[in-house]
Amino acid sequence: HFSFTTSGAAKVTVYAMSSSSSEDRPLLLLNAEGVELGRGTALGKVEESTIPAITYEVTEAGTYYIWSEASGINVYYISVE
Repeated sequence: HFSFTTSGAAKVTVYAMSSSSSEDRPLLLLNAEGVELGRGTALGKVEESTIPAITYEVTEAGTYYIWSEASGINVYYISVE
């Protein structure tokens, strides 16, 4: 998992793919208490040659976690704006 802290509301973009070439996997955004705030899908197979982006919105300052719900996900870049 990955953690980060924001000083206010933010847009979080995660570039990630499932480590399986045939199985999509859920990628969650959790707050510091472990409450799920968002859910995206790390794709196992993509048609184009770019890494898909998953975007989440946080509404307040705090510590947040990007968490794989089911096994391996390759995370290539996380942007917090």
